[in-house]
Amino acid sequence: MASAPTPGVGRRMAISEETDKALDVKIRITCAAENRTLELSLGDLGPRDDLISRQHTGFPVTSFFAADQIGPLSVLVLWWTMRRHHGDPNLAWKKVEGAYRDNRRFAAAGFEVWVEDPNDPEADEIDDDPGGAELSPEA
Repeated sequence: MASAPTPGVGRRMAISEETDKALDVKIRITCAAENRTLELSLGDLGPRDDLISRQHTGFPVTSFFAADQIGPLSVLVLWWTMRRHHGDPNLAWKKVEGAYRDNRRFAAAGFEVWVEDPNDPEADEIDDDPGGAELSPEA
């Protein structure tokens, strides 16, 4: 007699493969106002990052990694998370949000964003794109 397949095994495998590919996505943000460029990979994030972001913004930080939907809020959340990962672990969301709280301040800060997705053959590579994608407050 053959044994029945374990429920959910096929689904877990599909999610695992998709997750493995998503971990390679990197985002680099330059903020001219702070004279800094920081980079973060989806693989660098963990449940704690999602929890902290959810507490402050209502959304997990991983939801801001959708390259086709990056706007000013995404840039600020990612910038905040990057700064926390690069030497300022206790940085409050209110400090970043307050510094760039309106479209004029956001635009004046000169944020530039690059997204590298090695799984997307049409995506620009971070190292090969010296100009990046400038975001305006309307984006």
